[in-house]
Amino acid sequence: SWSFEGRLRFKPKWMLVALAYKFDQDGNRSIDRDFNFDGKEFQAGTSLDTNIQINTYILDVMYTVYSTDRAEIFLGGGIHAIDLDASISGGVFVGDKEVKRAKGSSEILAPLPNLRAQAYYALNDQWGLAVAMGWLSANYEDYDGSFAYIHPRIGYGFTDHWSVTAGYKYVDIDLTHEKSSSRESEFNMDFKGPTIFLNYRF
Repeated sequence: SWSFEGRLRFKPKWMLVALAYKFDQDGNRSIDRDFNFDGKEFQAGTSLDTNIQINTYILDVMYTVYSTDRAEIFLGGGIHAIDLDASISGGVFVGDKEVKRAKGSSEILAPLPNLRAQAYYALNDQWGLAVAMGWLSANYEDYDGSFAYIHPRIGYGFTDHWSVTAGYKYVDIDLTHEKSSSRESEFNMDFKGPTIFLNYRF
């Protein structure tokens, strides 16, 4: 996965934040129970190929609610777009021969509101701590749910303009897609892992 973030302080207490985040993961497994996805039946014993792609684009306005020589806390919000594409395809094999295959998919792309908080603390002239957390709505048409995340980081500035930050990001997704009164897809997903960023300050 990759991420790009830009911050512009256009007034002493106001900041504009733009962020793009992409996650793409493939998988394969055999299932031991029947289930339905996108109106397609997948039977026990099916070999599944899965793919999920989540692209998130965020534009927020942040306001400084607390500031000292070493620390700063921002609160704000804005709009975001989520491009989620989840697909499952599976085949039943007899020996090496595939005798049955099914495929289902689910997508969402919409501009929606979000809330965001960020905090920074300078340990000294080179080292600093930061944390960002937020909530993103996913309520749109026949979708219902939300995304939530927290991302603590530690940074080291090795020149006046360049720094590197390392952190750990946790994302929780709780989303339901109701395609009809009798058919829906539910996504309950957790993404977590280390991050590293290269930063340039103008």
